[in-house]
Amino acid sequence: MFDRMLLLVGLLVLAHPTHAAWRETDESIKSRGDVTVQILVARAVAKIGDEIPNPPNDIAVFFPGADGKVRRARAGLSEHGKNPSTMGLMAEKFGMAVAFGLPSDQPDGISVSWRIGAEHIGDASAVIDWLVKQYPVARITMIGMSNGGRSVTRVAEAIVKRGAPKLHGVVVMSAAPEAIAEGIMSPIREAKVPVLVMHHKRDSCLLYRDIEPVAKRYTFVAIDDTKQPMVSLFMRSCSPGSAHVFGGKEALVYSIIAEWVQTGKVSAVD
Repeated sequence: MFDRMLLLVGLLVLAHPTHAAWRETDESIKSRGDVTVQILVARAVAKIGDEIPNPPNDIAVFFPGADGKVRRARAGLSEHGKNPSTMGLMAEKFGMAVAFGLPSDQPDGISVSWRIGAEHIGDASAVIDWLVKQYPVARITMIGMSNGGRSVTRVAEAIVKRGAPKLHGVVVMSAAPEAIAEGIMSPIREAKVPVLVMHHKRDSCLLYRDIEPVAKRYTFVAIDDTKQPMVSLFMRSCSPGSAHVFGGKEALVYSIIAEWVQTGKVSAVD
């Protein structure tokens, strides 16, 4: 009982970070030929004095779902509004977060087939290489949401096959089972890169029941929330605020990820 209370306290601390705000910037990373990739960078800063933070110990590289579009940076200091910001949560938990955006030759978005192709893998590898050069001592964890789960495992597979850089971890959230298919994951396991899979039991976009059998091969966290509607087999729900994106549980979810990155373990989730 005492150990369980300590774990709960640890999660509560992670869910209420000391950083009060974050600062965003846009970067364009050169990739294939004349192609550049847009990334959104968020750095946690202390609100008092607005200090520039030290070089990060950890960097979260986030691959969004849907068509892969990433918004532009907001000017000045950013803070959470009524709904928590994914970039803000990751910046607070990791110190630095990078959202992988679109390549300049795909301005309208990317498809699932593009995500598993050589161009996308090359673009993502260029961004990872740039981060390693800029922050050589930082640990890099790749996080993929929904269709972004297809991206992170394909990119991780390519990175481990070429031998560098060493990834600290891979997180697959709300993804289809194809994202963690054995053929993709085998090289990642052989390279001993830790993998965390997270899924909401009430996800009506990509069903929990489809990924659960495969996800149990890795560290697997299932989230539930009675405030979300029960799973529908007739109407997909992939929108903001839905169970698919852990609506209402965002702070908990990113606290769990941060705990896993720091300790290699996750606390019990009721």
